[in-house]
Amino acid sequence: MNAWTQLGEFSVSAMVGLALAGALDLFAVRKRAGKGRLFGAALEVFLFALFAGAFVLLSTRLGFSGVRGYQYLGVALGMILYLKTFRIIVAFFKKVCYNTGKKVLEKTKRKQKTLKNEEK
Repeated sequence: MNAWTQLGEFSVSAMVGLALAGALDLFAVRKRAGKGRLFGAALEVFLFALFAGAFVLLSTRLGFSGVRGYQYLGVALGMILYLKTFRIIVAFFKKVCYNTGKKVLEKTKRKQKTLKNEEK
């Protein structure tokens, strides 16, 4: 195994970590809306199992040489990269989408109210 192969495996591992952290962040809202801690714990276990399975599937499809320590490090660094950089960007876009959706709903309600008043 040469260094380029290991670098490729490390990069794929980092991307899996990035995707895992992103999924956990996106489902954090859903977790808070759930019924108690049991729902949140079940969701985290499900996401962990989903990404562990995806990582194993990806490892076998790409012909990785086996599970190595640097792959775990790559997943961890991918998650840290997301939490330190991409999370801020995603939070900004979530806020923009939320505010835009809220304005559209308010505008739609006002139009419906106006139409109801005109019908009377």
